[in-house]
Amino acid sequence: MFGTGETNEHPTKDICHPEGSEMDKVIPEIVRLRKEAKTFAFGFTRGQLMLIVYLIWITIGTAFYAAGSMDLGFCKGYYMCVNVGYSIGWGYPVETLDSEFFFGTYHVVVGASLVGIALGFFGDQAMADSNNWSKDVEENARYNKVMSSKGNHWLKTKEYISHNWVKVRIVGLWLLFCLFGTLLMVCQYGWTFWAGLYFAISSMSTGGLKPIPIDAEDADYFVVGLFSALGVPLMGLAMGVIGSSFIGHDTMEDVEAVLNEPISKVELDTMKAIHGIGFNRKINKHEFILLSSVRLGYLSPEAIGHMCTKYDSFKRASDGTLTYDALVKDTSTPNDGVEMKNPINNA
Repeated sequence: MFGTGETNEHPTKDICHPEGSEMDKVIPEIVRLRKEAKTFAFGFTRGQLMLIVYLIWITIGTAFYAAGSMDLGFCKGYYMCVNVGYSIGWGYPVETLDSEFFFGTYHVVVGASLVGIALGFFGDQAMADSNNWSKDVEENARYNKVMSSKGNHWLKTKEYISHNWVKVRIVGLWLLFCLFGTLLMVCQYGWTFWAGLYFAISSMSTGGLKPIPIDAEDADYFVVGLFSALGVPLMGLAMGVIGSSFIGHDTMEDVEAVLNEPISKVELDTMKAIHGIGFNRKINKHEFILLSSVRLGYLSPEAIGHMCTKYDSFKRASDGTLTYDALVKDTSTPNDGVEMKNPINNA
């Protein structure tokens, strides 16, 4: 298999569907849960559902501060909603009643969760064009060739930006937000450049160290609220990108450390029950790689389950194997609501 010259020690065992697997007993229930998880509520996708939940939260918060006991009006109400919900803490307006303290506590707890959701949503959208591994192989080869060549620094700069466009885009957009917040304060209130930059960054980092003047126009309150509502998750993404560039992850030392850890009986029993690895208390090289991929976090048992489902959808030979032609021509059938033969959990 795959040109290694090795043969499977138990070729008649389908690792996607081990005989006698106890998982067969829970197939109907897990299939039902998988279908529900795909569509979420009322058929919405994950991104749509997150956006709806966020809009409901921001609407309730704005309405409370705009028309409730604080009676701030729409613009200041929205500003206060962001101020409390994102834990920015600009200092005013100020709550004075227990009902306001109670709502503020609820609002900031939910808001902290939604900021994390926003980070995930924006991150998904930002990384949406970087999920084609075969394309990445070609781009990496070109990138390494250009960067290893001598001279031509302008070409290297363009190639670096093109190769890291997703990260450059995130950091670039954050810098534009910083510039916008800075110039807004400089033009609107005559602040110095550094005072404006201090406002912009402390607001997006939820520090709230320099608020706008208390007698600012209502429209300014709304603009600052909107600026921060978008800027907080954006700065979180940008700082993650910058931090990962310095720290790095998944180095070969990390891989070796995980591979050198003892393999527990629980890990083996789980993979055996779910995918048939070590069915006869023996595993081959390919099964070891599959097990190691799960231990390293490169694959989840759930992802392997989806791979098995995809494999089952192809037209295969009588011996159960899959030809190159079947892969290249994609003889698989669409997986629209098809029940998985090997549903698994993430235990």
